[in-house]
Amino acid sequence: MRQVIVTLYFKMKFRPEKKPLNTICPEVFCFCWVERGVHMIGPPENTRLAEESRCGCPFGKCIRLNPQNGDGDYYESNEPKLEKAGLPWFYFFTDPFNVDEESRDEYIKESKLLWGENHWLKQKE
Repeated sequence: MRQVIVTLYFKMKFRPEKKPLNTICPEVFCFCWVERGVHMIGPPENTRLAEESRCGCPFGKCIRLNPQNGDGDYYESNEPKLEKAGLPWFYFFTDPFNVDEESRDEYIKESKLLWGENHWLKQKE
């Protein structure tokens, strides 16, 4: 039941035609996000259950969660959850430079259809 409520919440909060800001944390749509009660990623000696839902990024502080103190954009697309919520695979990638080089052309083609030509330049204005 909780999963149904969470899915409905994100369907209301995020809509494919509305491009998200690059300053928000995608939470459950990022593979680094750890749900409460799920084992955290890391070496076996550090494995424990998360007491609360939170970013579990093993690479550093993500700027999407902490723009002032983050040291990198570590968003990693959780495509199964995006698909379940009716969002495209590229939804939280707000420009082609955050996408792997082999996916960049596909990103430009698909995101342009949804958000318009050179949408990533408009965000910086």
